[in-house]
Amino acid sequence: MKVLKIIKEVIRKILAIVLPIVFFGWVIIVLIDYYNASQNKDPNFCLSKETKEYSDGNVNICTGLGYKVYRYNRESYTAIEFGPFWLEERK
Repeated sequence: MKVLKIIKEVIRKILAIVLPIVFFGWVIIVLIDYYNASQNKDPNFCLSKETKEYSDGNVNICTGLGYKVYRYNRESYTAIEFGPFWLEERK
């Protein structure tokens, strides 16, 4: 039983160090891509990229860790939109 307590304590200490590092790393990634989108640049940390073609232009979609960036290049709408992963494309 004493060994089990020691193992639990070691795991708890490791998680107390690793989780904040991972969280702050993720925040930095999101902020960098948000800044790039606000400066009309392409995001750096896309997990997947997709382009949808329409008769009046296209929409580039970057899906990151918990967020999406839409770059609209259409006659009806030209903009960059940054939002959470559940953000839907404007039609």
